[in-house]
Amino acid sequence: MRAYDRLAERRAEERERQQERQRDQVLAEFGDDSWRMADEILRLRHGLAQLAEAIDWMKKGAPFGMIRPGPYWKPKSE
Repeated sequence: MRAYDRLAERRAEERERQQERQRDQVLAEFGDDSWRMADEILRLRHGLAQLAEAIDWMKKGAPFGMIRPGPYWKPKSE
């Protein structure tokens, strides 16, 4: 096996281990609360859909802007 192939294989294995660790972290965070996990997934899907729509507008050359939060905005406490 060539050195490049071995390196690619090691990187793929490391990527798989990292994904498994991240999956375990997510499962530990949500535990048995599948409703909360589903709510989070739906919230993220909505954000991705909005991002895709904004990118589509940008590709078409439509004007759009981003509005920053006002002076009284505070992040949600978790």
